[in-house]
Amino acid sequence: MPRLRNRRSGQALVFVALAIFVVFSFMALAVDLSLAYIIRESAQAAADVAALGGAARAFRFLKPGLDYNLCTTGGVCRTGTESCPTGRGPSSPPTSMDSACLYAAQNGFSTGGNQVVNITSGINGSLFAPGVATKYWVMAEVSDQIPQIFGGILSSQLITVRVRSVAAIVDVVGSPTTTVALVQ
Repeated sequence: MPRLRNRRSGQALVFVALAIFVVFSFMALAVDLSLAYIIRESAQAAADVAALGGAARAFRFLKPGLDYNLCTTGGVCRTGTESCPTGRGPSSPPTSMDSACLYAAQNGFSTGGNQVVNITSGINGSLFAPGVATKYWVMAEVSDQIPQIFGGILSSQLITVRVRSVAAIVDVVGSPTTTVALVQ
């Protein structure tokens, strides 16, 4: 009988060690996912304000009644896609894309390191909000690769967060008024 008893000693220690490992693994996952959530919210705020800032810059330049097709020739409200590198200064005169990049940078996001900020703009269409005719739109896309604090031991070393926001110059239904709105 004493031999059987000695064989069983130490089993509780193994179960406790495994339980501690599982509990700490879930805690590490919770910390990493919480950090990703916080950064995603910050990136979404930066994308929202960048899109609104870019569209507002074009809106101030193109007074009501002006032709938004002027945006295709360059100037303040040019169309296309641009990156927002760290330290980018505005062109002269500052464009809607410059304003969008500036707002994204003021909110902590610019292209460099693990972050990428792209601004795309265009004219006309209802690409982002079906049934809503836009005169000019600005889309801000922000992504950030976040190093995992604890979860990197068990899996991938980075979590990628991607967000986008679109602001547009639209006509107010039932009114001769034109305004800037966040459409997506």
